[in-house]
Amino acid sequence: PPTQEPPTQEPPTQEPPTQEPPASGLMIEAEDMQLSGAFSARRNVGYIQLAPTDDDSSSGTASTTFSGPTDTYDIVVTYFDEKDGKSDFALSVNGTQKDSWTADGTFGNAIASDQSRTTRTISNVALTAGDTLQLFAQEDDGELGRIDSIKFVPATGSEPEPPTQEPPASGLMI
Repeated sequence: PPTQEPPTQEPPTQEPPTQEPPASGLMIEAEDMQLSGAFSARRNVGYIQLAPTDDDSSSGTASTTFSGPTDTYDIVVTYFDEKDGKSDFALSVNGTQKDSWTADGTFGNAIASDQSRTTRTISNVALTAGDTLQLFAQEDDGELGRIDSIKFVPATGSEPEPPTQEPPASGLMI
């Protein structure tokens, strides 16, 4: 019987890696940051929190090295603001504090949940690749300084432009 040659296969082509457009920002999950003090990662639920103490002395720092392009950014910290305490937070870049706040809302309940998830935006922060960012938290009365993520969105430095109106389907514009 005649022998058949195996079919020839084209080598797989590799697509070049695609990069997210800069406007979408760079996000870092808190559990992927370097943790010190009383912080611990809760990987099964996707955030970090402080270990509770009886005297509200638990504090910690989550650090990361910025790897994005040099630019001015709005830094958006996603954290949990529960109704059972008033945790203190601070954000520093290369050891210089850029913002601090107290989580004193009464959102929904006393646990990390969709109702207690909120954000804090620190606007117009100049960053260069290699800068060290630190998020500090101090627990208070059962509120454990829970942090979900930080996102870096390039700052525009100007007011947003009004939305552009598309002409109607008929082509007439009023």
